[in-house]
Amino acid sequence: IDFAKLKKVDSISITGFLEDSGYHLRILYDGLQTIQTSLGKVPCHVLVPRMPENKLFEGENSIKVWISQDQNKIPVKIHARMFIGSTGIELSGFRNLKSSLRIVP
Repeated sequence: IDFAKLKKVDSISITGFLEDSGYHLRILYDGLQTIQTSLGKVPCHVLVPRMPENKLFEGENSIKVWISQDQNKIPVKIHARMFIGSTGIELSGFRNLKSSLRIVP
Protein backbone atom coordinates (compact mmCIF):
# COMPACT_ATOMS: atom_id res chain seq x y z
CA ILE A 1 0.00 0.00 0.00
CA ASP A 2 1.37 3.39 -0.94
CA PHE A 3 0.26 5.42 2.07
CA ALA A 4 1.72 8.62 0.58
CA LYS A 5 -1.14 8.71 -1.93
CA LEU A 6 -3.90 8.28 0.68
CA LYS A 7 -5.90 11.03 2.32
CA LYS A 8 -7.99 10.68 5.48
CA VAL A 9 -11.27 8.83 4.70
CA ASP A 10 -9.88 7.23 1.51
CA SER A 11 -10.55 3.52 1.35
CA ILE A 12 -8.55 0.48 0.27
CA SER A 13 -10.09 -2.83 -0.86
CA ILE A 14 -8.56 -6.20 -0.03
CA THR A 15 -9.77 -9.79 -0.10
CA GLY A 16 -9.95 -11.51 3.28
CA PHE A 17 -11.89 -14.08 5.24
CA LEU A 18 -13.86 -14.24 8.48
CA GLU A 19 -15.19 -17.44 10.00
CA ASP A 20 -15.91 -19.70 6.99
CA SER A 21 -16.51 -17.07 4.32
CA GLY A 22 -14.39 -14.97 2.00
CA TYR A 23 -15.01 -11.22 1.75
CA HIS A 24 -13.87 -8.21 -0.18
CA LEU A 25 -13.01 -5.94 2.75
CA ARG A 26 -12.99 -2.19 2.54
CA ILE A 27 -10.47 -0.51 4.83
CA LEU A 28 -10.86 3.15 5.73
CA TYR A 29 -7.63 5.17 5.99
CA ASP A 30 -8.05 7.31 9.13
CA GLY A 31 -4.88 9.40 8.79
CA LEU A 32 -1.74 9.64 10.89
CA GLN A 33 -1.36 9.35 14.65
CA THR A 34 1.64 9.08 16.96
CA ILE A 35 0.87 6.56 19.69
CA GLN A 36 2.62 5.92 22.99
CA THR A 37 3.83 2.32 23.41
CA SER A 38 6.14 0.60 25.86
CA LEU A 39 8.85 1.06 23.20
CA GLY A 40 8.25 4.83 22.97
CA LYS A 41 6.18 7.07 20.70
CA VAL A 42 5.66 5.54 17.27
CA PRO A 43 4.22 7.49 14.28
CA CYS A 44 1.53 5.34 12.65
CA HIS A 45 -0.98 5.10 9.85
CA VAL A 46 -4.45 4.37 11.24
CA LEU A 47 -6.66 1.83 9.42
CA VAL A 48 -10.27 0.92 10.18
CA PRO A 49 -11.49 -2.23 8.41
CA ARG A 50 -15.22 -2.15 7.61
CA MET A 51 -16.33 -5.42 9.18
CA PRO A 52 -19.12 -7.43 7.56
CA GLU A 53 -22.05 -8.50 9.73
CA ASN A 54 -20.79 -11.19 12.11
CA LYS A 55 -21.32 -12.60 15.60
CA LEU A 56 -17.90 -11.70 17.04
CA PHE A 57 -17.25 -8.00 16.39
CA GLU A 58 -19.54 -5.14 17.38
CA GLY A 59 -20.43 -2.99 14.36
CA GLU A 60 -18.69 -2.31 11.07
CA ASN A 61 -16.07 0.03 12.64
CA SER A 62 -15.20 -2.32 15.50
CA ILE A 63 -11.49 -2.75 14.69
CA LYS A 64 -8.76 -0.11 14.53
CA VAL A 65 -5.19 -0.90 13.44
CA TRP A 66 -2.07 1.27 13.80
CA ILE A 67 0.69 0.47 11.26
CA SER A 68 4.17 1.96 11.68
CA GLN A 69 4.83 4.98 9.47
CA ASP A 70 8.24 3.77 8.29
CA GLN A 71 9.62 1.33 5.72
CA ASN A 72 8.60 -1.67 7.88
CA LYS A 73 4.86 -0.92 8.01
CA ILE A 74 4.39 -3.35 10.89
CA PRO A 75 1.31 -3.56 13.13
CA VAL A 76 2.04 -1.55 16.29
CA LYS A 77 -1.38 -1.70 17.94
CA ILE A 78 -4.79 -3.29 17.28
CA HIS A 79 -7.99 -2.56 19.20
CA ALA A 80 -11.26 -4.48 18.70
CA ARG A 81 -14.73 -4.05 20.19
CA MET A 82 -16.40 -7.42 20.56
CA PHE A 83 -19.80 -8.63 21.70
CA ILE A 84 -18.35 -9.44 25.16
CA GLY A 85 -16.24 -6.29 25.63
CA SER A 86 -13.04 -5.17 23.94
CA THR A 87 -9.54 -6.47 23.42
CA GLY A 88 -6.30 -5.26 21.97
CA ILE A 89 -2.68 -5.99 21.29
CA GLU A 90 0.39 -3.77 21.28
CA LEU A 91 3.89 -4.35 19.92
CA SER A 92 6.23 -4.98 22.86
CA GLY A 93 9.40 -5.94 21.02
CA PHE A 94 10.86 -6.61 17.62
CA ARG A 95 13.91 -8.05 15.87
CA ASN A 96 15.32 -8.58 12.38
CA LEU A 97 13.53 -5.60 10.83
CA LYS A 98 14.84 -4.48 7.43
CA SER A 99 14.99 -0.89 8.65
CA SER A 100 14.91 0.78 12.06
CA LEU A 101 11.55 1.23 13.75
CA ARG A 102 10.87 4.98 13.87
CA ILE A 103 10.50 6.10 17.50
CA VAL A 104 10.14 9.83 18.19
CA PRO A 105 10.86 11.84 21.35
